[in-house]
Amino acid sequence: LAMMAFITLMIEGKSVGVLREKVRTQFVRVQLNAWKLWPLASVVNYAFVPAQLRVLFMNCVGFAWSTFLIHSIKNKKSKKEKSEDGGSQEESQKDA
Repeated sequence: LAMMAFITLMIEGKSVGVLREKVRTQFVRVQLNAWKLWPLASVVNYAFVPAQLRVLFMNCVGFAWSTFLIHSIKNKKSKKEKSEDGGSQEESQKDA
């Protein structure tokens, strides 16, 4: 997780300080959610999925997990932008 975040932030041109802050604020939450998902997925995989489909099943779970992470990041960004825009709109309405 940390390596993926590091690569993403470097591609975006952000500093290592931003990475540290992001890991500090989000790592525990993401890791707790991962601990909820992956053991359950493994149990289901070994108990119910035929051997020839186990890799495919875990790949699908991984795809769903990545989609969840991306969706949650987008929601946070859009909420942050809306709150910033809301403040700007309120200030412009006060000025008028």
